[in-house]
Amino acid sequence: MFLLPLVASTSISRSGCFSFFPDADAIPRSRNSTSLSSSSRGRQRRLELRLQPSSTSPPVGHRHGQQQHGSMGAARAGNGGDGIATNLPEADDYCLTARDIRCVVLDIEGTTTPIPFVADVLFPYARSNVLAYLVDTYRTRQTMDDVAFLRAQIDQDLADGVPSAVLVPPPSAPEEEVIDALVANVEAMIDADRKLPALKQLQGRIWRLGFEGGEIQGVVYDDVAEALARWHGTGAVRSYIYSSGSREAQRLIFGNTEAHGDLRRYLSAFFDTSVGGKREPRSYYEIWQTLGVDSPSQILFLTDVYQEATAARDAGFEVLISIRPGNAPLPDDHGFQTITSFAQISV
Repeated sequence: MFLLPLVASTSISRSGCFSFFPDADAIPRSRNSTSLSSSSRGRQRRLELRLQPSSTSPPVGHRHGQQQHGSMGAARAGNGGDGIATNLPEADDYCLTARDIRCVVLDIEGTTTPIPFVADVLFPYARSNVLAYLVDTYRTRQTMDDVAFLRAQIDQDLADGVPSAVLVPPPSAPEEEVIDALVANVEAMIDADRKLPALKQLQGRIWRLGFEGGEIQGVVYDDVAEALARWHGTGAVRSYIYSSGSREAQRLIFGNTEAHGDLRRYLSAFFDTSVGGKREPRSYYEIWQTLGVDSPSQILFLTDVYQEATAARDAGFEVLISIRPGNAPLPDDHGFQTITSFAQISV
């Protein structure tokens, strides 16, 4: 779900399609503070990383265009509350081995993780701290590469007439002017919930500081953590993540969960939109080719987004739609089996 409708062209994306995780070393937590010094710009203050919502941050339901809803635990499928669609064909028990499923590919936001965690914690954190991060790291090789990636996206936005795009001064301009223009663009991208590889890469860098400093911990539904452990324990099914968020961000979420610790030991690889947009059937074809099973029908994809489910089905995947509190309602004739808990999926 990280963290959707707009995806950068493949000419801009430059990261790999997936990331295997042979071991699951925990991210170090030795840092007592994640404040960022602004001394590199000669400013006489320190810019502290802040975990606070932005007044212009998108609402919880922004991912699907719905209005913000109430408590996450207030509704279940079939009750019509919190934007959950009613009268859905719910799967009582979906058996993976009976359907010859060898791989399970999971969306994040609205599937494994509550939408509010992404919309109310991760997005505002990145927005609040982008200035501090760029000020403190601007001259590092990694940030210089990230800035070049952002520049390419911003140049494309300007050429396409994106109203919120702001021209970034050339590298020879004063550093402060360049950073201010970059921040203006990044904030606008976050507010519009744009799923751009350049944005997602930078967000992942900023979130890492929050995770390392203990300001952020990943949130995963209990039934998801239990299912991942159960599937892994059988040795018959491998689990993967496919999200619009960067692979770095995905590993942070699952490697640092508040209630379940490091879940990466149950995950075989991470895919982001460098493999393609999540609403494009070709992306799922590429995932199938990477996973190496004989048929795409041996892969189950779980998502809360109808358009993603349709794309995966068109590529030959088996599909279940996840119904969670706060998710957007589905079309009445969506035609997919649904689940309200991963406990409904047996091995």
